[in-house]
Amino acid sequence: MNPVFISIGALEIHWYSIILLVSIVLASLLVIKEAKRMNFEKEFMFNLIFWTVIMGIIGARLYYVLFNWEYYSLNLIEILKLWTGGLAIHGGLIAGFITIVVYTRKHEISTFKIMDIMIVPVLLAQAIGRWGNFFNMEAHGAATTFEHLKSLRIPDWIINGMEKGGVYYTPTFLYE
Repeated sequence: MNPVFISIGALEIHWYSIILLVSIVLASLLVIKEAKRMNFEKEFMFNLIFWTVIMGIIGARLYYVLFNWEYYSLNLIEILKLWTGGLAIHGGLIAGFITIVVYTRKHEISTFKIMDIMIVPVLLAQAIGRWGNFFNMEAHGAATTFEHLKSLRIPDWIINGMEKGGVYYTPTFLYE
């Protein structure tokens, strides 16, 4: 599986970044639509989404770095190289949640109402984002056999994408 969507000279655009962008935009549109239905101000929601996404990305990177500190402690400059990979959804969710709590309290808006608006779009974004793991051939499950994957009745292009170095892996991204 090729993780690069398109190359233009030295510039490479990766599938993961496209999928991440699509998931953020789709979730944001759904949040804004539901917030409008619940009579929240559009500007408030745009600002909340902006800061939640920014802090979520920072949190996802920090979480990844902390769990790989043995490497990063010896390569501190690598921490800033977000484009080389290394995000963890757990950190993104934690930082996003903290951002929402702080932002809603600052504006005296119910955190629970905002979370009610955001939770389903965030889950959808996570499910879409997992396809980026497929294209990067990462975050897969245990080694398995071609025959087992065929027995799951999943498309051949997914089965072929789960082969790495002659070994087939469980497509855990499909579970989400």
